[in-house]
Amino acid sequence: EHVFNSRDASFVNDIRQILPQGVDVIVNSLSGNLLKESIKLLAYHGHFIEWGKRDIYHDNNLSMFQLRSDCSFHVIDFISLADHVSPLIRRMLEEAIDLFVQRKIRAVEPTVTYEPSQVIEALLRCNSGQVMGKTVFRITSSDQPLTIHKKQSNSLLKVVIDNTMFPSEVCNQGTILISGGFGGLGLTISRWMIEQRGVKHIALMSRRTLIQLEQPSNPQYDEWLRLKRITKEYNAHVDVVQADVTNFQQVHDLIEEFNKTFCPIRGIIHSAVVAEDRTLNNLTQEHLSLVLPPKVRGA
Repeated sequence: EHVFNSRDASFVNDIRQILPQGVDVIVNSLSGNLLKESIKLLAYHGHFIEWGKRDIYHDNNLSMFQLRSDCSFHVIDFISLADHVSPLIRRMLEEAIDLFVQRKIRAVEPTVTYEPSQVIEALLRCNSGQVMGKTVFRITSSDQPLTIHKKQSNSLLKVVIDNTMFPSEVCNQGTILISGGFGGLGLTISRWMIEQRGVKHIALMSRRTLIQLEQPSNPQYDEWLRLKRITKEYNAHVDVVQADVTNFQQVHDLIEEFNKTFCPIRGIIHSAVVAEDRTLNNLTQEHLSLVLPPKVRGA
């Protein structure tokens, strides 16, 4: 009856307007800050059922304060259930299939169908975290073989094993500067470089301050905590520096300061962005003047 956007925390206020007393049962697959926001919707004696795995396997923290109204938190792992209570899982699946056959439930929409030769494209799409609906591979009725094109395979392999961008003088003796470093992309890239490429020195550059980054209300707060844990685990170092990427003098002075240290700037990842999406017919000069400078002038 009601559909809300789960890409941000706006659904919390929207649901509260409809159900001011809260929700009795929440079945959740969101993670990070959105999981914590979801718990706030529990009514008295409510039940929170966690289907997701990300926060569990990342060993993330959860405030028990949100469960103070005699609420309960349940974790359901279907893999474990299949091992321990397989008859129950089989019965549940049979009931679900019966409901589908009776048209009492419908397939998730939209459904995007891929040919077997598009397997790489489909998996990359699913991994983007921006997918809605269901992704389906056409196997039985397809006239295409279930193969990965050699060109695709080679390009993926090259991405995995290519270390030319991360030689030892960069990983161990230099600093990689990331503009827009407080965003989700900057924090994720930082963690990947430390874990997968052995980078030891990273500088996160942003117009915002470290105090703002460490606010729990910051949408990237959980990612920042993860990066701090990874940094400590791998004996790496992350500097947080304040500068406007569109200001040439600020960026120049910042790089000069690093170049005076034993870990000068040896690489730059430009991820600064102003998120202000609009359709083409709604673009204005004022809008372009807002979103282009961080990308164009910053580069």
